[in-house]
Amino acid sequence: MNTDQLLRRTQTARDLLDKLRQRDIVLSLHANGRDLCFDAPTGAFEDDLKSETRDLKAEIISLLRAPVEPENKGTSAGPILKSFPAHPAIEGQWIARRDQPINANYHIVTGFPLPEGTGFSAVRDAIDAIVKRHDALRSTFVEQDGQLIQRVHAHMPVTVRKIETTREIRHGLFDLATGPLARFGYIEQDDGQAPQLIIAIDHLCFDGQSVMLLQKELRGILAGDPPGNIPDIEELVRNAHRNLDRERGEIARNFWSARTDKLLSRTA
Repeated sequence: MNTDQLLRRTQTARDLLDKLRQRDIVLSLHANGRDLCFDAPTGAFEDDLKSETRDLKAEIISLLRAPVEPENKGTSAGPILKSFPAHPAIEGQWIARRDQPINANYHIVTGFPLPEGTGFSAVRDAIDAIVKRHDALRSTFVEQDGQLIQRVHAHMPVTVRKIETTREIRHGLFDLATGPLARFGYIEQDDGQAPQLIIAIDHLCFDGQSVMLLQKELRGILAGDPPGNIPDIEELVRNAHRNLDRERGEIARNFWSARTDKLLSRTA
């Protein structure tokens, strides 16, 4: 295959990915780095699209492996205020995904309705305030000597933009080392219903419980309520590491060791 043919196939693969996103179909790399996974509404990934995808598999994989263009060109994370070994739970997740190709399997995409009449500017200002308050939303992660290190930055250029559908924000990988690790979308409803806030965020700094906490805090800020105090993330993490060195850590190790042995015996 000559260069012109390769360029044409690569552009065709880009066009196909755009077509799939318009149908809310998201492709990602399998953990083995050789196959593709997909997330799609029921019936959306039709046979003809699957056939095109199979034909352009190599080009699609190359595109998915390519570095992601930063959403905020010309902006970057602020100076590092503090760094410390990541929470054991976060490090465990990182170990599980460390040797996998970069993909969207560890992204959390969720959303919730905003108070009726909430404008985009008010939401953007509220998100900015939340990012300034929470170290997790201003964090990046790097490996040092085999250990995951969490770095908290002075500021982080988190994207808040108007969108029409969830698929506009769910696509796009995060770079753990440079951040940001979250982006927000504002959907204004045409039928008079309350606007929606859509969130795409890396699982290293967000979990299911965080959704409720974020919604509560965002509503409070929009209502003008003074935000409450939040614990220091570094102290929480260091306490977790200290607990692992004590009796609780031994209990956890024994539990997972026994569970692992049981699972291995089932597959033997």
